[in-house]
Amino acid sequence: MPKQIDDIQERKPSFQELYEARKFFKTHFSLDIFSDLLELELLSLRRVFQKRHTYVHSDGSINEKYVKKIPEDNKLLGTKAVLTFEEFWKAALILRKVIDKLIIIKP
Repeated sequence: MPKQIDDIQERKPSFQELYEARKFFKTHFSLDIFSDLLELELLSLRRVFQKRHTYVHSDGSINEKYVKKIPEDNKLLGTKAVLTFEEFWKAALILRKVIDKLIIIKP
């Protein structure tokens, strides 16, 4: 396996945080995986990832940690995170744009 790939695998990046994923691809491949996204598309992705995080690591309530990452949702503080099918589908289509950008990377 090429040295660069070995080095990357040793660091075991986590892609649960969108900006960590962005940083990883910028650092290792000089590729901004979100450069083609509109701000509203990036916000949609951030919301879905944070709602997932809220349910996995807490009781699904929108807390201060969530609002710190998604300040646009400040009015939802203390409520249960709701993820509609439409919201999920929209985020999936946006994520597809990101994945399509990754296909150009050659090992």
